Amino acid sequence: KIKNSNVNGLNKYKELFLLLWGKNDIQTQLGAMVEKRILEKVHSRFIVSLAYAFQTKEELCLVMTIMNGGDLKYHVYLVDENNPGFEEPRACFYIAQIIQGLEHLHQKRIIYRDLKPENVLLDNDGNVRISDLGLAVELKEGKTMTKGYAGTPGYMAPEMLKGDKYDTSVDYFTLGVTLYEFIAAKNPFRNRGEKVEREEMKERMLNRVVTYPDNFGEHAKSLCDGLLAKEVDQRMGFKNGCCDEIRAHPFFKEINWRKLNAGILPPPFVPDPKVVYAKDLDDVGAFSSVRGVALEEPDKTFFDEFSTGNISIPWQEEMIDMGIYGELNLWGPEGTIPNDLRRESILEQPKSSTCCIS
Repeated sequence: KIKNSNVNGLNKYKELFLLLWGKNDIQTQLGAMVEKRILEKVHSRFIVSLAYAFQTKEELCLVMTIMNGGDLKYHVYLVDENNPGFEEPRACFYIAQIIQGLEHLHQKRIIYRDLKPENVLLDNDGNVRISDLGLAVELKEGKTMTKGYAGTPGYMAPEMLKGDKYDTSVDYFTLGVTLYEFIAAKNPFRNRGEKVEREEMKERMLNRVVTYPDNFGEHAKSLCDGLLAKEVDQRMGFKNGCCDEIRAHPFFKEINWRKLNAGILPPPFVPDPKVVYAKDLDDVGAFSSVRGVALEEPDKTFFDEFSTGNISIPWQEEMIDMGIYGELNLWGPEGTIPNDLRRESILEQPKSSTCCIS
C-alpha cells in the first residue's frame, strides 16, 4: 500500500471493489469506469485529481489527490458538537470553491448528481475539492439533458424526483441544500437525527417551503432561495456557459474570485496536521479494504479498459514542469537516436555468461 508514501503530493489511494458478480454487478462496474473516465477528463484545483488507475487480482484502485483534512460533513457536525455548522464567511468560502468545481464539470458537459458535505474534502491547506464522481454522467454529443434517478435522498432536485429530464440545474439545487446544511447544521427538509422514509422525503422536497434559522443572514437566505427554487427556470445556476449569475450574488461580495482561482485566497480554516479528522480511526480505512473477492476471467475486458495506465493532465503538467522528460529522454546530436537505443547496438551486446567461483 502507498497510503503514507510521498509521491509528489498525490499519495492517497481509493480502492473500488466489485462485491457481486454476474448479472447483478454491472452497475458497480459501470460506476467504477464512469468515475475513472471522468476524472481523466477534468483538470481543476477544485476537483480531486486522478494520478493513476490500476487493478490487482482482487481490487480496482484509483490513486488520487491526498485530502488529509477530512470531509465537510465531519467538520459541520463533529469538530465542535456543541456548536455545529459554519459561520457564514467559512460557508461562503467553501461554496465559492465548490461553484468553481461545478462550473468546470458543467463546461465539460458532466453532471455531478451527488453533491453533499461528505463528498467535499478538505486538503492540508484548508481548500476544498469535490470528490466521488461515481454517479456523474456525461451528456451525449448534441444533447443538453438526461434522465435517470441518481444521488442521495434529501439532496436530489425536484425534477429528478418526478422522473423528468434534467440538465446541470440539478447540481445547483444540491448546492443550495449543501449551503443550508453548512450554516444550519441540518438538512432543509428534515431535522437533525430525524428518520424520514423515502416517499415522505420526496413529498417534502416537492412541496415544503424552506424556512431558515435565525443565524442566516439576508444574503445567505436569498442565495439559498435562488438555488432551492423548485422550478428549473427560476433556479440560479450554470447559464451561458458559466456561473457568473451566482458569483455576482452579494453573498460573495468578500470573495476575490481571481485569487480564489489562483489558489492564493487565504482559507478561513487550516487543518491541524496532527489531528485525524474522522469520527474514529477505523473510519480512515473503512472505504478501502474489503478482501476475499477474486476477479473472474469473463471480466478481463472490463479490467483491461480500467487499467489503461493513463496519466492524468495534472501529472503530465507536473512532470513537464519538473523537467523529468528532459532527464529521461536523452537523444544524440540534432535529435538522432543515441547509441544505446540503436538496433545495431542492441544486437552487438555480448551474450550473458555465468561465472562460478569454487
